[in-house]
Amino acid sequence: MEREMRSLLAEIGFMAGGHGYHEEAEKICDGLEADDPEDGKPVIIRALSRMNQGQAEAAARLLEQALAAGKTERPLLQAFLGMAYHLAGRSGDKHRILEQLVDAAEDPQAVEMARAFL
Repeated sequence: MEREMRSLLAEIGFMAGGHGYHEEAEKICDGLEADDPEDGKPVIIRALSRMNQGQAEAAARLLEQALAAGKTERPLLQAFLGMAYHLAGRSGDKHRILEQLVDAAEDPQAVEMARAFL
């Protein structure tokens, strides 16, 4: 799949997961993962969908597993993990992961997101 198509599908998946179209988001993620199993974006989309369903702990587990597996998009995975920890009431974990992200300063978008949750 071409890079532009992957980016477009990821954006659609984010919108779907963020607006209650959870089954559709899952199907988009299935396609993205089939094309590139190492990509972290489908995990982020799935985690966002879980968070929007009130399943912050499930989202955190997905993100933790993706980080442990070395998926791409590490800074964004960390930022969304901080959000999941926040929603799950895990303040200590949230501060730990987001402070690491800010200190590393690898991705300006992820750092901005982290600062918003600190």
